[in-house]
Amino acid sequence: MSRTYLYVFVSLFSAVFAGAAEKTATISGVVTDPSGASVPNANVNLHQIAGSALLSTESDSSGRYELSGVAAGSYLLGASAPGLSMPRLLSLAVAAGETRIIELHLIVSAASSQVTVTAAGEPQSVDQVSKQLDVVNAADAEQRGIFSVAQAISFLPGVRVTTRGGPGEYTEIQTRGLRYIDTSILVDGFRFRDPTAPQADASAFAGQLFLTDTSRIEVLQGSGSSLYGTNAMAGVINIITQPGGGPAHGGIDVQGGGLGLFHGVARVAGGAFANRFAYSAGISNLNISSGVDSVEAARDWSGQGEAAYTLTPKIRISALLLGNAGFTQIPVSPMPSTTAPSAGIIPAIPLTTFVPSLGDPDSGVYSHYIDSLYRFEHEVTPRVSYRIGYQIVSSERDNRNGPGGAGFYQPVFNQSDKYVGRIDTVQAKANYLFGSHQVLTAGYEFEQERYTNITTDSNPILSQRVYQRTAARQRDHAAFAQDEIRLLDKRLEILLSGRFTQANLDQPTLVGAQSHMPA
Repeated sequence: MSRTYLYVFVSLFSAVFAGAAEKTATISGVVTDPSGASVPNANVNLHQIAGSALLSTESDSSGRYELSGVAAGSYLLGASAPGLSMPRLLSLAVAAGETRIIELHLIVSAASSQVTVTAAGEPQSVDQVSKQLDVVNAADAEQRGIFSVAQAISFLPGVRVTTRGGPGEYTEIQTRGLRYIDTSILVDGFRFRDPTAPQADASAFAGQLFLTDTSRIEVLQGSGSSLYGTNAMAGVINIITQPGGGPAHGGIDVQGGGLGLFHGVARVAGGAFANRFAYSAGISNLNISSGVDSVEAARDWSGQGEAAYTLTPKIRISALLLGNAGFTQIPVSPMPSTTAPSAGIIPAIPLTTFVPSLGDPDSGVYSHYIDSLYRFEHEVTPRVSYRIGYQIVSSERDNRNGPGGAGFYQPVFNQSDKYVGRIDTVQAKANYLFGSHQVLTAGYEFEQERYTNITTDSNPILSQRVYQRTAARQRDHAAFAQDEIRLLDKRLEILLSGRFTQANLDQPTLVGAQSHMPA
């Protein structure tokens, strides 16, 4: 076994120095607007077509940009600024040791020409996407006072967002009329879901996904199950983190309003060591002190960020983090009154025929989640690349309630219903650029899921105090493949894909409750 470890270490060590010794290319130029004037602080991105490498920078005060340390290969080059974008992304074939000067001309456009990564699982320009894909830029959404993912995508056709109350409360997202559990939520291409949810979806935390350090949101409508699993039968919502890079910059945004609303966010991003190290980070706070009828208070702290380091022009490591800690006050659900007629058409009269949604001072949900992702990316040749990722999603929800408040179903004692879960995912994915018109993708994924539910109350009689515990574990193995073919000058795209998944569920353990199994 020690020889195996030594062989792996020597192979990686040799790959790093072999990549470092190879000559790299440099791309530079000036970003200009329709009048020919230079555009300062424009975002310039270089995406690798046969992999996931991304180089990002900003133009300086004179509009000049430079991307150094570029490995040989095929890329998509684009730039944008507020209200300006390129009419079409540039497709580049970069040779080793090459120095190129490329001027990027921006035009006035409401629709930004940009690279997407969700539809085919690898970079594509918008005009190459064969599926229905909508892109929401986080900066544009924030200019309209939007601060959550659910709000940002609610206006898209074919997308339905349902929220049971104010910001931070339970939210369901449906696409194309299918069930909410059929729409998968991704964070930087990896599934984000609540391991304690009955259908393994992310609805419990969908209302607590905020635009903290988000670059854009890509919404794919249509099946994406072959790449992203069963929960992607209706569509995919991919939340993409700011990549960072360029000169150090940051900002603070604060807003407030009725119902005791306060929302603030602070961000910082930049690069170092000739942009080999790129970082971005953001932190936000949402505080609704009163809410509707002063009974739907909410408090949330969110953090999001990414740090990436380019070991060599062909090898890149990165770490991403998304976390949230919050509290949401839950009112009593509306219910029929005991004095309401039992037959006929019953008029809706508050406090006479039905009890409206009333405040519940001791009912609330205390929750937090952490989604961390670690990636190793290697471009073996200009045509072959692979990526290995390890993701940890941990979540905890504590539903608390007590005898206070109105309604028929208030508990006699304070009670707690706690859900704790964790998902560990390892994914290996390889891309092969077969000529200029075909990209082959194959991958393997292992997932381990743990779930624990603990129910307690504060009955003063110890012998009657409730304590129930359920624990379970599941392990999944999945293999997937895709063949993307582009014909007719890349105007016709054919996707052939498939996925195989094997699930293994361990015997659950039950404490304080009986399991009724069929005979």
